[in-house]
Amino acid sequence: MDDALNSLSPPGVLLAGLYWRGQACARWDMRACPTAAVAGRMLPERGVIHLGGKNMSLHARVETAGIRPEISRPDPARLLAGDPVHSTWALEDRDGLFCGLWQSTPGVWRVQYDEWEYMRIRSGVSILTDAAGHAVTLRAGDAHIIRPGFSGTWEVVETTLKDYVIRL
Repeated sequence: MDDALNSLSPPGVLLAGLYWRGQACARWDMRACPTAAVAGRMLPERGVIHLGGKNMSLHARVETAGIRPEISRPDPARLLAGDPVHSTWALEDRDGLFCGLWQSTPGVWRVQYDEWEYMRIRSGVSILTDAAGHAVTLRAGDAHIIRPGFSGTWEVVETTLKDYVIRL
């Protein structure tokens, strides 16, 4: 968020519509709103910055409500069993960082990770098996990191819903 604001207005330049605790801040620097200077960052009231009448939340609930999922299937060349359907609710896409929710129905397909991913399983059961045959069963509540270079298979045993954060 800081980078987005800095790209709109460098320090000391007028930024109309920026508010701190209901008071307009005339400049994007800490001298303009001294009470906003906490650890060198602008901290808005209730987590929302008002820019030109638009609200840009600094926090978001990770949920599917109100978001149309992208529906996809594994590449047929990677599919090993079943007909899994993937639903992805993308919540964040900025500067090589992606996060949201992903769900898949049962099936098995080959995976190759060129990116870093953190995930937390919300529901269901999946089995992640590396190229050497070492398998990890993923269940609700489990959190894992997959590093670039991982290859193997992803098997969805029971429809699985996960939170994900991916860094390219």
